[in-house]
Amino acid sequence: MEACAPWRPISAGEARERDAAGLPHVVVYREPGREAPLEVRLVSRQDHHVGLWAYDAQDRRSHDLDMRLLDDPSRLLRRYSVSWHCTGPETAEFDKAGPRITVDLMQEHQRLHGDVLTGLRAPPEPPPSLRPLPHR
Repeated sequence: MEACAPWRPISAGEARERDAAGLPHVVVYREPGREAPLEVRLVSRQDHHVGLWAYDAQDRRSHDLDMRLLDDPSRLLRRYSVSWHCTGPETAEFDKAGPRITVDLMQEHQRLHGDVLTGLRAPPEPPPSLRPLPHR
């Protein structure tokens, strides 16, 4: 995905046109009176990429996802995600000691990693379709 400097806010119609043409764009969902957005989507159909950041009520990023658009336009593959669970309103964003869950299915990493720290139950064993393949 090609990086570029911030340009200018665009209308929903212009974003739809860029999307239809496969051009990268960012969609920011906001709520009046709130400093941080509710959600940010980074979309580039030409690169088969959708990124998503979601924010909690204290304006901390709570989810980060990297997804790939599949041949069927209604389907996405979640390649990477991390979810932070802040245990209270005073918890810092990305608190290293706080609970978080990471799923990493990127080809270069070839692993499924769940990192669940104090306060949450361990996730169940992943289904066979998500388990790493044995190396040959």
